[in-house]
Amino acid sequence: GTKKSFFLELDRACSHCKQSGAESSSDIVKCSSCDGNGFVNTAQRTILGIIRTQDTCSSCGGRGKKIRKSCSKCGGRKFIKKNEKIELNIPKGINPERKLRYQGKGNDGLKGGERGDIYVKLKVQDNKYFKRSANNIHVNLEISFLDAILGNTVEIITLEGVEKIKIDKGCQNDDKIVMSGKGCYVGMNSNSRGNLIAFLKVKLPK
Repeated sequence: GTKKSFFLELDRACSHCKQSGAESSSDIVKCSSCDGNGFVNTAQRTILGIIRTQDTCSSCGGRGKKIRKSCSKCGGRKFIKKNEKIELNIPKGINPERKLRYQGKGNDGLKGGERGDIYVKLKVQDNKYFKRSANNIHVNLEISFLDAILGNTVEIITLEGVEKIKIDKGCQNDDKIVMSGKGCYVGMNSNSRGNLIAFLKVKLPK
């Protein structure tokens, strides 16, 4: 697990117009097309008689009000774009390509509504040394020709740092040593781990 920080452009509520979209309250006027009702009535004469319909006002979009002068800060959008630093907790045991939801860290809502969420799809970078296989980790461990013949205690890099392991005498190239419980966590809510498997690479003398 770890913490990651990055910058993200988010919508924040415009404090100048208080999300009205108008420069001032006097710039919000009643729609003249629908007389502030938000809808218009039409009558059509047919052979069956007069048919009356009620439709949403196309001029104001059903709001009943129109903006005479848009907000000088947000241009009538009601939101302002802001580049903000976001810090996210990445849980241990996360699998590659997993999508995480961070609730309440996204864009502001309208008129005091709740903030939206941020969805993050994780891509795990390749590592030159550690190779993941399911929940196990594979590493290549170079040992000398003499260590392979006579055996020895050598150092190996694990996720926790440098540790020492015993090499049996007479080992062969590509023999493996299994370090139990030194691999990846099997899930985000689990303390169980896979293994770290070291494949011995014997360096032959020239």
